[in-house]
Amino acid sequence: MKCNLLRTVRFSLVIALLSTTTAYAATSSSEKVNVCDDIAEWPPYTYWERVDGQVNKQKLTGAMVDVLTAITKITDIEFDVSLYPWKRCLLEVDKFGSNHKFEMFMDGTFNKERAEKYYLTAPIYFNRAGVWYSTDRFPEGLSLQTFDDIKKYNLCGILGYNYDRYQILDPSNIDTRAVNLDQAMKKVSAGRCDLLLESAAIPYGFQAIGKSLIPDNVKYTPIADSPAAGFHIFIAKTSPRAYELVTKINQAVIILGANGTIEKIMRSYLPTCGRNC
Repeated sequence: MKCNLLRTVRFSLVIALLSTTTAYAATSSSEKVNVCDDIAEWPPYTYWERVDGQVNKQKLTGAMVDVLTAITKITDIEFDVSLYPWKRCLLEVDKFGSNHKFEMFMDGTFNKERAEKYYLTAPIYFNRAGVWYSTDRFPEGLSLQTFDDIKKYNLCGILGYNYDRYQILDPSNIDTRAVNLDQAMKKVSAGRCDLLLESAAIPYGFQAIGKSLIPDNVKYTPIADSPAAGFHIFIAKTSPRAYELVTKINQAVIILGANGTIEKIMRSYLPTCGRNC
């Protein structure tokens, strides 16, 4: 009698556990994914909509927002994007298992530290490395062939950004006290650093939405032999559905890349270079 009762209790517990797990899985996979990106905006990829020159902070737009919409059509995964201070955004995704705030961030490049903390998709788009310089400091312009050519200059960047692709062995050699692109550009313009490490797409993206951050005496030049860096979607390893998200989203990215959808989206914002700027 006791054996039968024990079996019944065990069976009931197993059924209850399975039911709870199944219900959790269904709820988990159907919940929206909260995504963060840089509060400083990242046009033309992610930025607030402009209406008659006025910023509409009720609606985000940009190439990456359109890419997420295309991913939703394939995967049925819905995304809710918020702009947040960049370093805090990365921290919140890293701590998703305990904070449950942001499960994903986008518009980021690969480095070893990020690969240890997050799962990442195939690259969505690519930017070639370059620098911004003052024509007061370099009136004849600059011609840079390799990353070695920049090491003799006073370099600056933006707090929390990844500069591994510039192959600077000691990151402390890059002044990253500027918290956004506007501050960094002003440092170059004022001669407080020689070269700002930044590709062409973002400053020109701001210009395209009516928010020019490029001072009159600051110009861009590419690093001729630099490989293009891929920008990815990053997913919290601490998410209970991390494998599901990275598998489904990555497959969608590959499909959208292969059928030309990503290129079409990117060219609608960047007609001259599309997915590879």
